[in-house]
Amino acid sequence: MQPKETEEKLISSIKTPEDLSLVILSGVNYDNFLIRGDVFKFISEYSSKYGSIPSSLIISNEFPDFNFNNTNSEELKFFIDELQEQDVKRKTTKLILKTGEKLEKDENIY
Repeated sequence: MQPKETEEKLISSIKTPEDLSLVILSGVNYDNFLIRGDVFKFISEYSSKYGSIPSSLIISNEFPDFNFNNTNSEELKFFIDELQEQDVKRKTTKLILKTGEKLEKDENIY
């Protein structure tokens, strides 16, 4: 799955404040999102302010290019795992590339 698809499916699976709590307690925050962090941040802030999850209409008004997916809360844990795996791979790749660049320049990498 591509990052955008994973992120949109995860966000689409958040139906209740309890779902959002599960995502947050799993260690996910908007920094883990490559593309849709703004939507996740909006949902989190909305939930903090109003005590509920914004409707798809509210989210669509704020983010017209967001693609809602036909997902359910039961799939949420799967999408959390997918997002976290993609985030770790992305950060690991970035670290390896940065280390390689320093080695090419013969810089101290410590």
